[in-house]
This record gives sequence, C-alpha cells and structure tokens, in this order.
Amino acid sequence: TEAGEMEHGVPVALAIDPAGRILVVDNLATYVDVLDFRGRQVARLDLTAPGCRPARRAVAVAVSPAGEILVAAGGREGRVYRFDRHYRPLGCWGEPGTTPGRLSGVTGLAVLPDGRVVVTCIKTERAVQIFSAAGDYLTGFGVHDIGPGNFSLPSGVATTNDGRIWVTDEIRQVIQAFDSAGRFLGMVGSGGVAPGQFLYPSAVASDGEGYLAVTERIGNRFQLFRVRPADAHLTLTESATKGR
Repeated sequence: TEAGEMEHGVPVALAIDPAGRILVVDNLATYVDVLDFRGRQVARLDLTAPGCRPARRAVAVAVSPAGEILVAAGGREGRVYRFDRHYRPLGCWGEPGTTPGRLSGVTGLAVLPDGRVVVTCIKTERAVQIFSAAGDYLTGFGVHDIGPGNFSLPSGVATTNDGRIWVTDEIRQVIQAFDSAGRFLGMVGSGGVAPGQFLYPSAVASDGEGYLAVTERIGNRFQLFRVRPADAHLTLTESATKGR
C-alpha cells in the first residue's frame, strides 16, 4: 500500500527499474505495482495505452537497457505494453495467436543488451520468440517437444550481458542456455532437492552481469548462480529455503 503496509496477493514476477524501484506483477491485480525500497507504492502501471486494448492481467515485466519498461499481458491477449522510465504509457505491440510472431500464454519477458525483446510462451508454435524493440518479429526457436533446445513448459527467461538467453523449464526442471541467435548451448540441472537441482523452477532473473537467481514452485527455495563465460556453465553460490 502507499503506507508500506502488507497486502495479500500472489506475486509472480518483478524487475528493478532505473530509479531503483521495484516493479511487481501480481496475479490478483490488474496493474503492475511500482514500489520504493520500503515497499510503499509510488505509482502503478495500468495495462492501457493509446491505441491499445486494455488487458485484464499482467504476467511478466522487464526493463530495457534504455530504461523502457515492458509488461506482458497474460492468457490469450498477446500484447506487450510499453512505458517510459517515468511510468508514462508509450503504446503496445503484439497480436494474439499461436503462429510465429504471435503471442499466447506468455510466461516470461527479457531484454537483450542490444534492445531485442525475448518472450517465452506455452501456447505458441515457437516456445521462445525474439522481437525488435518496436515489436517486429525476428526469429523463434524451441518447440513443445522432447529433445535439447525444446521445451515442456518454458516458465521464465533471463538474459546476461554477453547475449546469452537462459530459459527455465518447469516440467523438465532444468535451465537451458542459448546464444543471442537462439542456438542451443546446453542445459543445467535436473529434478531433485540437492543444491544445483530444481523442484519445478518457476522463474529466473539476472542482474545483467554475472548472476542468475532461480525460484522454485515446489520446495519454497531460491538458488543463486554465477554465470561462467562459456556455454551453459553455472556455479552455484547460494541455495536458500524460505522459512515457513
């Protein structure tokens, strides 16, 4: 709340904007909360913009290197809303559908160092799609099938400053790594409770430099990894279970 008091919700994604504020996506809200470091609401991003249909629910948020804020709508709505660093709406892009270049069932959103936008979906032909900053479809990779480079349930995506793309798969319980063109580099993890293994990884985030944080739907745990400068190599630096 504006006073910084606790409020019930189902937070599913977050990002940090250039001002150091926390952008929180909540399944129970029709907007994205903008909070200061004490948790007080300082603004909100309503999923409306000139020339765009309003969306009912946000599912993912990302911040571009230029400071632009991107928010993806959930379900079949197939849109990404754009805001400037002062939280003013700029417009939106994307159309619903399952063919390449369309969006449906978005689960993750990230931005590459050159400004291209990476979107993961569970209902499109290509599980991972890359768009220009303006929303033009560029390429896609990975289908919903078995085998390296494919996915069962792509649950989140993050990028690092070397251009690598990291995608969590909640059913396979791994992270798969790709280069900036979508070429498969390798995978990390397996199902299990040991550090470095995953229990249904539901989201991944990057500091843009050398670390990835992974949260799990089962196990009440997050794990922090250091990204090594080759292929899909990760080094576990911390594994913590949240107290009940």
